[in-house]
Amino acid sequence: MNQLKNKFYDLNRILKRERQWNMIFGVRGNGKTYALKKYCIIEFLKYQKEFVWVRRTATTMDLCSPNWLTDLKNDEDINKLIPEGYYINTTRKYIELKPIKVDKEIEGFEDMETLVMGYFIPLSTSEKIKSISYENVHTLVFDEVLTFGTYLPNEINIFLGLMSSIERNRYDTVKVFLLSNNTSVDNPYFRYLGMNMSVIQPDVITNFKTMGCIHICDKKSVELANEYKKTITYWFGSFGNFNDYSEKGKFIMDNNDFVEKLKAKKFFKFNVVINGKTIGVWEVKKPNPKHTIPIYYFSNQINIEGKTHILMKEDFKGVGNENLVLNGRFAPVWKEEIHSCNVRYETLEIKKNIILYIVSHLIQEKRTFKVLFFTCWLH
Repeated sequence: MNQLKNKFYDLNRILKRERQWNMIFGVRGNGKTYALKKYCIIEFLKYQKEFVWVRRTATTMDLCSPNWLTDLKNDEDINKLIPEGYYINTTRKYIELKPIKVDKEIEGFEDMETLVMGYFIPLSTSEKIKSISYENVHTLVFDEVLTFGTYLPNEINIFLGLMSSIERNRYDTVKVFLLSNNTSVDNPYFRYLGMNMSVIQPDVITNFKTMGCIHICDKKSVELANEYKKTITYWFGSFGNFNDYSEKGKFIMDNNDFVEKLKAKKFFKFNVVINGKTIGVWEVKKPNPKHTIPIYYFSNQINIEGKTHILMKEDFKGVGNENLVLNGRFAPVWKEEIHSCNVRYETLEIKKNIILYIVSHLIQEKRTFKVLFFTCWLH
């Protein structure tokens, strides 16, 4: 087991801080999720402490819950703690300790019952379970808290509501863990906490405020890194900067390529509204007369009298020159312009809004391979 502990993420480093709010971000595939699953199971088997496992949507939860136990089935530390006559099982809603149906009699078998170890809760539907008691829950894990796609409307308050339902004034008894690969430091959680990421050192566990700590993992073990280099993902990712995100824990969306303030003469095209933010789209002619293809410039400068395209239904108010445009109409066009290097952004925030709109559209269209190709190429 010492070999496995050296190979995968060592959760003990952050547990020693004895903080209630723990954020673990970084490289893909270094065992962050495995370590937390194992911790949750052992906490129940040893101390009967239940846990809650959160994913953002019900669809995502339905996909991951059937296979949640797969990588843990041969874990010796867990298997030696499972009581005789029991096994661990998952359903759509629960992680359970269940009696094995056997022909031979086990002493006390008639008294054996199914025990709930943990709960699968999609954040998007968590407000429906406010009246349920979670008095035995001591660990709350939000897996894949950062996303390439779209966060829930009012997500922070929804998550706070779930935390409140679980904690129920049981101070100092519930630990919260947020897990994710690095997508962007510009996310609702870092903004809400007012985190200054410039002072967070890679692979150094940093305390913040009175109850929190954060660990940005910037590397895999040598063994895992060597295994990853044998994969087709590593080969394909090497054509861009995807491996900086996968291997070195860099925030993939925080890339300043094509972010600049253009002073050239611009011609207004239209405004777009994404996630409540209005962005002006301008056309800039290249100075070289041999190149007639224009550059499209996404800017904070808008034309309040110009046509405004609303890309999300929740932003549509139906006033002035607003025009509701759904079904990702602009995503394929912008994707091609970006591939042709014909786009510039005034700020990194604007770039992220545009990229996330395109990626979320491709995800909705289930073009998974195209999403991977697009993000690899872009970075």
